[in-house]
Amino acid sequence: MALSLTCLLISIISLFVCVNKFPTISFKIKKVNFSIQTFYIVPFISALILITFKAVSKTDLLSLIDFSLPVNPIKILMLFISISFISICLDKAGFFSMCASKALNKAKGSNLLFFILLYLTVSILTIFTSNDIVVLTFTPFICYYTAIKKTNPLPYLFIEFIAANSWSMMLEIGNPTNIYLALSANISFIEYFKIMFLPTFISCLSSFFLVIFIFRKSIFSYKKDNLEQKISNFQYSIDKNMIIVSLIHLIICLFGLIFFSDYMYIVCLICAISLSLFMIINDIIHKTKISIEVYKKLPYAMIPFILSMYIIVCSLNNANVTDIIANGLNTLAINDLTTALTYGYTSIISCNILNNIPMSILYSSILANNNNIIAIYATIIGSNLGALLTPIGALAGIMWLSILKNQNIKISFTSFTKYCGVICFFTALIAFITLAIVI
Repeated sequence: MALSLTCLLISIISLFVCVNKFPTISFKIKKVNFSIQTFYIVPFISALILITFKAVSKTDLLSLIDFSLPVNPIKILMLFISISFISICLDKAGFFSMCASKALNKAKGSNLLFFILLYLTVSILTIFTSNDIVVLTFTPFICYYTAIKKTNPLPYLFIEFIAANSWSMMLEIGNPTNIYLALSANISFIEYFKIMFLPTFISCLSSFFLVIFIFRKSIFSYKKDNLEQKISNFQYSIDKNMIIVSLIHLIICLFGLIFFSDYMYIVCLICAISLSLFMIINDIIHKTKISIEVYKKLPYAMIPFILSMYIIVCSLNNANVTDIIANGLNTLAINDLTTALTYGYTSIISCNILNNIPMSILYSSILANNNNIIAIYATIIGSNLGALLTPIGALAGIMWLSILKNQNIKISFTSFTKYCGVICFFTALIAFITLAIVI
């Protein structure tokens, strides 16, 4: 037990330090520059130590390649990377930039209209694609708009981040944490949507109005000016053929997930491979390198990170640590509402200690012998909304702050928690209450 807990603690501390102090390491080999992310290095070393000292069994290691198990991290990684691949293709083709630009032009200088259009655009795209990609694409547009408009950027930046990390609850593919927790509980794509539709819709609607109330002075102010020429100066390019083909693959993927929910990872993988072949052929014909650019942006660092955290959690299982935590949570889960609040809020807090993906891996183990469906869905909600409590709740928060820093917009840890923290707890409360009623 001591070794498992030590490895977990060291991994948590390293994760916090790495994402805040030195998220990447750059080096040169034979005059070629390389850069790697650091957040997974210590967990990976910890996992190797646990394997070396036999803190995990051979059965645990074999489970990594046992595709008959619902909780198989390789299956989940295949699904997550495939969905990310389609989203990155849409981004490289200029789809997200086109949507952001259209929202800017439709607003015609109105802060309120831009706020509403931004929220709707980010929300819809987040549901069907990747929340991380949406955040990375839309944030520069928001910074550009508020700079030329000379208005407070916070309402638009916060509503973008909140929408991207709350509407991601709607579908099973909206967040890798949804995928992990839902598959571990053997929840189908349609079953997931039926339960999560109302909690997501009502809680997201409440957060929308809460942000309007907090930033009402900035949002409802209107200064007549001509932004059309300035907005048109924001350059971006689109590849219509690539957008159409990528969207077709995304739609096929979504329908495949509905009708073949037991083989979601295969459906997504086939769509990703098909789109990849199209890109390669397109590159050959037009002598471009889009496919290489997409491959470079894939979240490869998630592979060692998720596999390492899976091994660490397996060692905690073998040391009965997860059973102790489960018993503690179950003593507080008296009825449907207390179950939702207990598992929901502890998962939100755990996201900001462990980060949301390791939290989901840990809780999937805690919930393994618990057939309480409310506890599972409450944890899924917490894994998404946990990103709103502090910037370290999810890697998206770290990336978001990094973009803002490059745009000379400083949002401190305290400011983030001051605004998003209140919205996080209130939105989560609405979601948990709705979940308890729906189920």
